[in-house]
Amino acid sequence: NSKTVKANGDGTYDVSLSFEGSVTQETNIKNTTADVVLVADRSPSMNRDGKWDSLKKAVDVLSKKMLPEGTDNRVSVVLFETEVIKVDFFDSYWTSSAEHLKFIFDNYAPDIGYTNSPLALEYAEELLATARDDSKKYVIFLSDGKPNLYGEFGNGVAKRAIAAAEKLRADYPEATVYSVGVPGCDEDFMKKIPASDD
Repeated sequence: NSKTVKANGDGTYDVSLSFEGSVTQETNIKNTTADVVLVADRSPSMNRDGKWDSLKKAVDVLSKKMLPEGTDNRVSVVLFETEVIKVDFFDSYWTSSAEHLKFIFDNYAPDIGYTNSPLALEYAEELLATARDDSKKYVIFLSDGKPNLYGEFGNGVAKRAIAAAEKLRADYPEATVYSVGVPGCDEDFMKKIPASDD
């Protein structure tokens, strides 16, 4: 901004320069981490018309994008037919490994049984309770969307599943819930799992 030159009388000079800069604020932006609960239907109907293969491909694409090497993102998995399983990844319900996810979906093909969507969504809420406080939280419900259980009409099972999804969203309003229906799904039911049918 300014400069001065002073003669020393011996042929040398002292030159003084003055600079003034504007003050800026530096903000460190921490990378957002995500905890994602995948809730996957493995009832017998998922074994028809290539549904399970389509689901596996979708999970593979998702896991490669979301779980690159060295990521802080994590995934947990609920698999359901009549029996509902919270997958244990070596003493933890969470994994940051795309390979772990691939192994699970390669080795837990659809089985016998019914489509126990209500309990699967209750388990998803249990897993959200173990998510990190500072993470972005997501639940992705993957199904052909036809809930049923032995001795109970499909509409009753669907109503209980919708109620479980509503409770999950109410208890974890910061979580984003998606439903992904494979071809042939009950779209009316699937649209009632997230907060919006968009």
